[in-house]
Amino acid sequence: MELSIGASHTIAVYLLPRLLPHLVSEWPKLRIHIIGGSTNEILHALTMHKIGIGLIEAPAFRPDLKIEVFGKDELTLIVPHDHRWAKKTLLKAAELVQEPILLREAGSGMRHFVEEYLEQNGVLRQQLRTSIDMNSTEGIIAAVEAGLGVGFVPCLALEKALKVGSVRVIPLVNGPIQRQLSIALLNGPEPKGPIGQLMELLRDKGVTA
Repeated sequence: MELSIGASHTIAVYLLPRLLPHLVSEWPKLRIHIIGGSTNEILHALTMHKIGIGLIEAPAFRPDLKIEVFGKDELTLIVPHDHRWAKKTLLKAAELVQEPILLREAGSGMRHFVEEYLEQNGVLRQQLRTSIDMNSTEGIIAAVEAGLGVGFVPCLALEKALKVGSVRVIPLVNGPIQRQLSIALLNGPEPKGPIGQLMELLRDKGVTA
C-alpha cells in the first residue's frame, strides 16, 4: 500500500515528522511518499492524481476541491539573542525599517503574509532593508543567528533555535501574523484508510500555534 502526500515546506519539514509515526504504527507496510511544493503546485498535483492528499499553507478557493482548515501557524519575528531588541516586549512595524530584514524569496506565500502585515501597519516594501532573501526557513534562522539581520519564520520551525537560546522572538503590535494550514482533497466521499487516519491526526494534533 502506498500513500503520496503533497505538502508545503513548513508542514513537510516540521509537522509531518511528528505525525507520521502514529500512521506508520497502524499501517506498518505503508510506503509514504512526501512531495514538497507551493500551494499551487500541490493543488495541481492533486487534480492530476499524482498525490492522494494535499497539505497547504496559503488560502485556496477551488470549487473542484475540498479545502478544510485544520490549524494555524504564526509567522514570527526573530532577532539574534544579543540584539538590541532582544528584551523588547512589543515592537512597532515602523521600527523594522531600522534593521536589515531577512525574508523568503519574492513570490513566496510566506513573504506575501509578512508584506501584507507591514503594509497594513504603514510600512511599504520599498522601505525595507532587504539585501538578502532566501528560499528556505532554515537559511533565515541561520542568518539571524549569525547576526545578518532580523527575520520572519514560522513558529513551527523555531523549537531548536529557542531551546539553545540563539534567537529571541519579538511580539509585534497588531500581531501576530497568522496563516491557516489546510487539507486539500478531490471532491468525493470522506477518505478512509491511511488518508482518513492522517486527516484525523491533523485535526487532533496538527494545531500547534
